[in-house]
Amino acid sequence: MEHRRDEHRIHLVVDHLIGCPTRRKPVLVGDVARGCRALSEAKGNELGWIIENLAIQPDHVHPVVRVWPKDSAADVPKAVKGVTAHELRAKSPHLRKTPSLWTRSSFASTAGNVSQETIRRSIEAQKGMEMIRTHILPCTIPRARADELNRASGEIYTGILVAHWRLVRKKRLWLSEGAGRRWSDTRTDARMHAHSIDAAQEGFYKACDVTRALRRAGSAEAKFPYRRKKFRTTVWKTSGIQREGDILRLSGGGRTKKERDERAVVVPIPERLRDCLRFLEVRLVYDKYARRYTWHVVVENGLKPKPAPGANVVSVDLGEIHPAVVGDTERAIVVTCRERRSRSQGHAKRLATISRAIARKAKTSRRRRRLVRARVRMKAKHARILRDIEHKVSREVVAFAAERQAGTIVIGDVRDIADGVDCGAEHNGRMSRLNHGKIRAYIEYKAAAEGIKVELVDEHHTTKTCPGCGQRHKPRGRTYRCPSCRFQAHRDVVGQVNILSRFLEGDVGRIAAPADVKYRIPRDVRVLRRRCGHQPEGASRPLRSPGERSPAELGPTQEAAGL
Repeated sequence: MEHRRDEHRIHLVVDHLIGCPTRRKPVLVGDVARGCRALSEAKGNELGWIIENLAIQPDHVHPVVRVWPKDSAADVPKAVKGVTAHELRAKSPHLRKTPSLWTRSSFASTAGNVSQETIRRSIEAQKGMEMIRTHILPCTIPRARADELNRASGEIYTGILVAHWRLVRKKRLWLSEGAGRRWSDTRTDARMHAHSIDAAQEGFYKACDVTRALRRAGSAEAKFPYRRKKFRTTVWKTSGIQREGDILRLSGGGRTKKERDERAVVVPIPERLRDCLRFLEVRLVYDKYARRYTWHVVVENGLKPKPAPGANVVSVDLGEIHPAVVGDTERAIVVTCRERRSRSQGHAKRLATISRAIARKAKTSRRRRRLVRARVRMKAKHARILRDIEHKVSREVVAFAAERQAGTIVIGDVRDIADGVDCGAEHNGRMSRLNHGKIRAYIEYKAAAEGIKVELVDEHHTTKTCPGCGQRHKPRGRTYRCPSCRFQAHRDVVGQVNILSRFLEGDVGRIAAPADVKYRIPRDVRVLRRRCGHQPEGASRPLRSPGERSPAELGPTQEAAGL
């Protein structure tokens, strides 16, 4: 940013300002936000100001303005608020419901003691351009203190839950969120920050919102929360987090400074997080498998997503045997990871065995309690293993998209694959173990970091339709054989190319299947094999013709040429 010159002066005066609508109402959206931006820029040009940056959020505006030396920091918000309030309230009648559009108060600061890069990053963060990540850190506070915090959160949550259903049962009244929080505030003396208490109170009503959304989506079996919780994850929001050098001080509440200092919890900041822009949230989470507490720290790392690698489009077909098939019109890869299926099947059998054993024990017996704890640890361990595998599968999908210079990833929408369908216990069990939602979520956030957007496309008839002639035929086995044109290919590759065809051409069967198809095993994932043959790491070999060999018979290769 260069200095400005006039006849007798050389100057660089930059004001950093924040203004809010009355009562912090989120009204700066849509046409109102666009009108606010246009009017602000026009007023700046009229007075000779240069608006270096302007972030408009629903409940505040955050401009950085270069002004003349004669202009004070109060002149800018006064001028901008005046013209925007008059014009916007005249065009939008709903803005006239409050006494004024803007509050009288505002924030103003010169940029002298803050670098321009810091201001730019702060503005970009408010525009939603920064990446938010969650990091897991070891918890070093005493176990008794951690138990006390999560027990207090559980008591607050359970108190609202019990009061709510008691009122429903006796008075037929649904307790609103505001009334529930006010009721809870008069009955809690938890040694926690006020906003941590709010987070525990909000947990019940957020769960109710999720249930309503599921029922609107057609899930009639979704239930409102009814189980009491002895322990619940404690959450510290931004207001309860204070950074002091290389540590985070988490507020524990208290009326006096001495009480606040005694209750505060200190979390060391590891070196890899010391350059983060903001710490948004800290959660105290109990790891059931490891039987210890961990910190889940949500940070805004100050890094912007990369520009899109290109304008190509790749499509993804999610499956149960092969987690994903990703490709474009020229090349496709089958991400094969049969360990995920094997782990899920084995876990289901062990879970059924231990559940039958629990059912045979008396409810108050010590043996039953031991079995219940063992089942909890087993489920937690299985969830960690699957999460690791799903992260590696999603990484392979995004890496292939970046390799093919894709700007868009199209995923087949299988969210309703098991809705209202009863195909027998075995098939229903396999569908219930298909974690397609998590893989899709992992692909979305990894793709966003690479500058790639993700779209969902209806997947109906994508595996049945022949890419060669457009005829429908239900395949059997892993190979698709068209009886009309004798076309043969891997059935998941047919699904992948038809998803791409529906996105690009509007219907299935209009794009030929890619000729170059390979199998790829995610890095560091052990493959369960039927045969004992081994190959060196990184080796590859061509597959035989479709149907002659199962992908499970492949050795531990990173990529095997196929089809």
